[in-house]
Amino acid sequence: MSQTPAPARATTGRNLVWLLASLFLAFCVWFIATLERDPVSERIFRNVPILFTETDGLILTSQSRESATVTVRAPQTTLSRLVLDDILVQANLHGLGPGEHSVTLQSSVTRNAIPDTAPRSIFVHLEPLLERDVPVSVEVTLPLPRGFEIGSAGPQPLESSVRVSGPQHLVEEVVAARLPLNLSQRRNDFRDELRLQAVNADGNNVTGVTLAPAMMQVDVPVRTRSDIRQISVQPNILADTLPEGYTLSSVTYNPQVVLVSGAPEALDKAPDTLFTEAISLEGRNSSFEVQTHVITGEEDLFVFGGQGISVSIGITPLLTSRQFDQTAVEYIGLAEDRVVSLSPETVTVLITGALNALGDMSASDLHVLVDLQELAEGSHSVIPDVSHSLDTDDIENISILPSGIDVTISAANPGSGAGADVGDGA
Repeated sequence: MSQTPAPARATTGRNLVWLLASLFLAFCVWFIATLERDPVSERIFRNVPILFTETDGLILTSQSRESATVTVRAPQTTLSRLVLDDILVQANLHGLGPGEHSVTLQSSVTRNAIPDTAPRSIFVHLEPLLERDVPVSVEVTLPLPRGFEIGSAGPQPLESSVRVSGPQHLVEEVVAARLPLNLSQRRNDFRDELRLQAVNADGNNVTGVTLAPAMMQVDVPVRTRSDIRQISVQPNILADTLPEGYTLSSVTYNPQVVLVSGAPEALDKAPDTLFTEAISLEGRNSSFEVQTHVITGEEDLFVFGGQGISVSIGITPLLTSRQFDQTAVEYIGLAEDRVVSLSPETVTVLITGALNALGDMSASDLHVLVDLQELAEGSHSVIPDVSHSLDTDDIENISILPSGIDVTISAANPGSGAGADVGDGA
C-alpha cells in the first residue's frame, strides 16, 4: 500500500490552516460590517407586569412588586420593533409552601435579544386556599314606603347558600353572603337579581374573597298594610271667590296621595278622594302658594304623620284689547332754530292687556312720542315710543299703526318763533 509523501502532507496541512484563517478573517470582516450597519444598543422597558405561576392548594396574598423594569440589549433594528407585549417576566411559585418566599424573576424576549431584569427577585406570601359554603341572608337597607309591608313569606332568595373561596384567614372570617334590599320605591311584589356581599360576624364586608355565584335572584312579596290606606287628595279651591277680571291658570299640589290610618272597617268606608281645607281666592290677583291639611271627615281616620299639602295656584288677569284712533304724534328734542314736519300726524294705537287695567283707560292716558334729539336736518323715518300711565305688568302688547313716522327737519325762518322743544304734529 503506497503512502503519501511527507512533503505532500505538509502542503495539505498548510493549505488547511490558510483556509481556516481565511474563513475566520471573513467572519470578522462580516461581524464588524454588521455592527457598523446595525449597532447593538439598549432600551429600557418600565412597568412590565410580572406573571405569577399558579400553585396547587395555595393562593398568592401579597407580593413586594407587581411589575419590573427590563433592560433589553439587541441590535438597533430589533429594538425598534420591540413592544411591551414581546417581553415576559415570570415568578415561578411552583413547589413553594405556605409563608413568605424570595422568588427570582425570569425574563424572556420573543425576539433575538438579551434581557436584564430589575429587581432580580421579589418577596411573595402564599396562603392555603380555602373553600366552604356559607348561608345567604337578606338585609333591608331602605324600608318600604309607608302603608306597605313585606308579605308573611318574607324575601325568598333562589339559593340558601353559596360557595366562598379565597385565602384561609379571610374565608374563615366570612359568616354569610348578604343580599342588600332597597325597598324604598317598591309597592308591589317583585323579583330582582342582586350582587352578593361576603360579611363577617359584625356585618362588615369581607374583601379579597370570591362568591360563587356572585349574583342571586330574590323574590319579595309586598302588600298594603291592613290598618293603612292610600287615598288621593284634591285641593278644595273656592273658585267663586276669585276677583273679577282674573282667571285660574294652574293648580299644582304635593303630595297628591296620603296615607290614612284607622280601623279596617273605617278604612273600607272611606271615600276614594279626600279634600283639603277650603282655600279662598278673595283678594288674590297674582299666583301664590299655601300650606293646608286634609280633612278626613271621620273622627277615627287619621292622616299618617299629620302630613300637610302644599298647593300652588296660578292666577292671571283676563286679557282684552283696546284701540285708540287718531292719537296725535308728539315730538321732543327739537332745536330752537329748526322746524319739523311729521307724516302722519296721528296714528292708531292697539293695546292688549289686563281687562281691569284697560277698562278704565282713555286716550288722554296715552302719548305717542318721537325723539328728535339726535336727528340732523333732512328726512328721517322714526319709530315712535308710547308712554302710558299703566303698570307694565298689566300690558301684554302695544302696536302702533303705521309703525314708522316720516320726519322732515329744516331750518326755521328768522323771526318765525318755530322750534319748540316739545310739540305735536298738528
